[in-house]
Amino acid sequence: MTGLLIIATTAQLSQFVTYIGAGIRRHFCVEQLSDGGYACSGNLVALGYRFILCRFDQNGNLLWYYNIHKTGSEDPGGQSFVRTYDGGFAITGMLNMQYGGLAKFTSAGAFSWIRQISLGSTSSGLSIIESSDNGLVIAGYTDTDILLTKLDASGNHQWTKTIGGSGTEQGRRVIETSDGGLALVGFTNSWGAGGYDIILIRLNSAGNILWTRTLGGPEDDLGYSLVQTADGGFVVSGYTESFGAQAGDNILAKFDGSGNYLWSVVFGYGTTLDTLASVALGAGGVLGVVSWSTPDILTLNIPLTRFDADGNLLGGWIPVSLAGASEASYSYPGIASTSDGGFVTTGESYLIKYDASGATCMGSSATPNLIHPTPTITSPAPTVTARTPSVTSPSYSRETPSNTQYWPCNPLDLEEEMPSGTAFYFRSEGGTLYFMLPAAGYVQLSLYDPSGRLISRPLDGWVEAGEHEVAAVETGEGVYLAVLKYRGGMRTAKVVKF
Repeated sequence: MTGLLIIATTAQLSQFVTYIGAGIRRHFCVEQLSDGGYACSGNLVALGYRFILCRFDQNGNLLWYYNIHKTGSEDPGGQSFVRTYDGGFAITGMLNMQYGGLAKFTSAGAFSWIRQISLGSTSSGLSIIESSDNGLVIAGYTDTDILLTKLDASGNHQWTKTIGGSGTEQGRRVIETSDGGLALVGFTNSWGAGGYDIILIRLNSAGNILWTRTLGGPEDDLGYSLVQTADGGFVVSGYTESFGAQAGDNILAKFDGSGNYLWSVVFGYGTTLDTLASVALGAGGVLGVVSWSTPDILTLNIPLTRFDADGNLLGGWIPVSLAGASEASYSYPGIASTSDGGFVTTGESYLIKYDASGATCMGSSATPNLIHPTPTITSPAPTVTARTPSVTSPSYSRETPSNTQYWPCNPLDLEEEMPSGTAFYFRSEGGTLYFMLPAAGYVQLSLYDPSGRLISRPLDGWVEAGEHEVAAVETGEGVYLAVLKYRGGMRTAKVVKF
């Protein structure tokens, strides 16, 4: 019997589905980091709302999960985060159900500082970016206007603008453009075709408007997400009641760099509600959109839909159904492109990795209903007002909530399938685990107690072909479940230690 040789893995799993249990967690934003791992932000509802930041490795294993909290406050959560020039993280959201907030963490998740931005009776940050000068730009809302504010890398206020009209506006996503300016998407009922309309605003680096467009129809149409394409144009994603199914569908629309409307597509998977679409730009100009879909009133799906650069459907995939969920539990899902040409998405407590074909290890392909509408486009002139908010530094502390990680399906790596017809075994004898791997590949070995809690993960990396043994040295006396995952399958064994 050969000894176990563990070689550090550099492979990235192309497909996995995992989620974090123990309390309601809503992950709104996700990004792949330079080391191939992932970070998420959102809120932890079960403890009375918290800003949360979590970190996963490239294979979806949870590395750390922190929240910040102030006694007596309820904070609806970190809506968006950005990786900063120093390797850390900055998160924006709402503090104490009233104020815009910005929290800074180090690369290891240590809490650095927090800023409370007070303007109007209610304000919130909904999106954050790092600008080319290492500053932090936040978009959101204050009372009935769009809020756009900039701070330097240390959290010192530089400028704030509000953008609005006679009705209500919100800024849902801000990006830095290729020329160092800004673009923002949200919604408005001050202008447009009726109800709420999607609003797209192009600004310079100082927050001054260059042009504005609205897109919509007679009912409500809301903009949630935005990317700039390689040709300098903009693709917005959102929700529409003006076109598509009666209850509402997702909409994807493109404008060129000067704000000229090019095309739009409306899509949905059910006869009830499809909403909260968020878009990311992938390899080759592929547009990935994650959203909520409700095939019935008791089920929520989190589909990924892919389009080419011209808005032509490439395919859809429905990986997860949350039975018993309700509209009240919707959280804005997040999406990011990955280095292997795929996408990673979040929704509620899930982190889902798709390969370059748009598939993952759970669920199945699906084809949405498509409509190519003719929306009304207008070019309003919003009022821009320079404001000076109160920026303070309240006392918050970092906490580590209890976490349990689950894997609903067998993850797949980038290697070929195990050769068919070859021998494979996995067994336990006297607290030692034995397995024979017919071909080299990525292997993950995990030990769980009878309640399903992860005890240890003695193996998580590349393993050569051949026979191997692992002593379950990290467990005490008792009965445990060992789970061995490998490309093409999963095996389990009972481990009894005396």
